[in-house]
Order: sequence, then C-alpha cells, then structure tokens
Amino acid sequence: MSRFRLKKEDVQVLLSLAQYWVLTTEQVTALHFRSLKVARRRLRQLHEESLVAEKHRGYGRKRGRPEKVFAPSAMGCDLLVESNHLPSTTSYESVSAENLRCLDHQILVNWFRIHLLQVEKVLFRLRIDFIASHGASHRVCEHAPQNACLSSTGSDGQNNVDLTAVLEFNPDGVLAITDREQKKSVLFFLEVDLGTEHLASSKREARDVRQKIANYQALSGSERYKIFEKIFGLAFKRFRVLFVTVSPEREVALCKLIQEMAPSEFIWVTEQQRMFSQGLADAIWIRGGQMNVPHTSILNEEMRRPTPVLPLKP
Repeated sequence: MSRFRLKKEDVQVLLSLAQYWVLTTEQVTALHFRSLKVARRRLRQLHEESLVAEKHRGYGRKRGRPEKVFAPSAMGCDLLVESNHLPSTTSYESVSAENLRCLDHQILVNWFRIHLLQVEKVLFRLRIDFIASHGASHRVCEHAPQNACLSSTGSDGQNNVDLTAVLEFNPDGVLAITDREQKKSVLFFLEVDLGTEHLASSKREARDVRQKIANYQALSGSERYKIFEKIFGLAFKRFRVLFVTVSPEREVALCKLIQEMAPSEFIWVTEQQRMFSQGLADAIWIRGGQMNVPHTSILNEEMRRPTPVLPLKP
C-alpha cells in the first residue's frame, strides 16, 4: 500500500496546473514552495501517483539540461472535480496541455501572470483581475467576483469568458488593475510575442502583428471594450495593450511597426528580461513604440517600483 498522503498544498498545486495549463518547476516553486528542492520532490511524488503529467522542453531560461514541465493528468483533474475545487462540468480536455499550440508561448504567459501576483504582494492597495485565454472554449477569470463574468461555472468562484466571442479576436489575456484607495481601474490586453509571427504579412493574416494592432485600434474606436465593465464589475475610461516580447531585436522591430501605425500611444512594449529583472510595476515599458523617450510604468509615478519575483532558493 502506498504511503503517499495528499496534502492541502498538493491540491493547490494541482489547481494551479489546471488554471495555468502547464508550469515549470521554477513557476510551481514561485507559486507554492520554499525552494526548488522541495518543489521537485513533491512534483516527483505527484507524478509517481499519476496526479500530474510530466513533459520536457528544450531549455528553460537558463542554459543547461532540458527542463521538465508539469501539467494536469486525467486523474488529477478528476480529483479536483470530485473535491469541488473545479466545477463538475470541467472536462480533462479543457485543462489538458495536449491542446496547447505552443508550449514556450504558454510558459511566458504564465510568467507574466506570476509577476502580476508579485505586484499584488508588494502593493497591497492594488487588486488585479485576470482572464486567461487558453484555447477555443476554456476561459478562466482568476480573481473576479463570481457574479462579474458572463457565465458562472461552479462553486469555486471561477468563471468562463469566451474572449473570442466578446472581441472577435483572441488576446493572450485581459487584466484589470484597480487602485482600491483611489477607486480607479485600468483595463489591459496582453499579447505575448515569441518573434515567430509575421510583423506584417501580405495576406493580413489574423495572427500577424499588424492585424492585431488594427484589431485593437478598431476596438478603441468602437468602445466595444466597455463590455469588460460588466465582466469585471468595474468602470474603464480607456485601455492599454501590453506586448511582452523575447529579445531586444524583436522589441525594436515591434516598436517601429507600432509607430508606423498611429494612433498607437496606447500600445506598450517590453522585453522579457526587463520583466524578470525589474518586475511589471517598474519603468520597463516603451509607450507607443517611442524608443527615444524614457521607459514608463503601467502604474502611476507614486506606485512605480521594482517588483521582481524573488530569487528562488535551490
């Protein structure tokens, strides 16, 4: 008989895997554990009990041996449903990493979400709501109140929002940052760019960057983004688009395109290394593609500060 005992923290790990689709050991550590060693040991045990699935990707952020990543297993998904941590209508296919189009893309989206949580930890007066866009039908509204989204999905307070149906295109995420003291909220759309998509294709493909920018310009002009006031239960005067890209060279190319497509001051760009070294609340963003002006923060000057995820213990 197995001596394995499922702990409360294990359930939280499984729930994070279902919410994020796939997590690296570093990401699981940042979310739940004191050190990488503790996280590796517990993930290995969960894998041995068939509660998580294990995958490999080439290399992580640091060069070395191939990196392991972890995803929900069918048994782990069933456990979360049976314990009412996920809605009874949740299918394994809706949280399975097998449906991911690009593993590296999802991992960078997840790092962005983890850095958002760090902003909340440092700046207590902020509340950050996030809607993740995973695939054709599964949408998770991470922090918003249960009655705020378009459709409630279960007793855990999570909600489904079909972003494609709302917007007619599919961002990598939608977030709202609320200053509780000033009672003001700002709406953001997230675009994670790995540098693999065309900047501007001759066919105006849905996934080329030029078409994405045009989509947001049309959204701004129509004020259709106001639908998110109902989804989040908040009021928005405007929105911004945050592009997170993978290299300084790609950042330069994005900035040139953004400047060519004015009006585009509401589109901000950063490179992933600045996010990791300074955090999302510091002055890491290039506004409107203007590389000749100082970087700015998505927060006001009073609240701007470094918020990196703290170095992880071995």
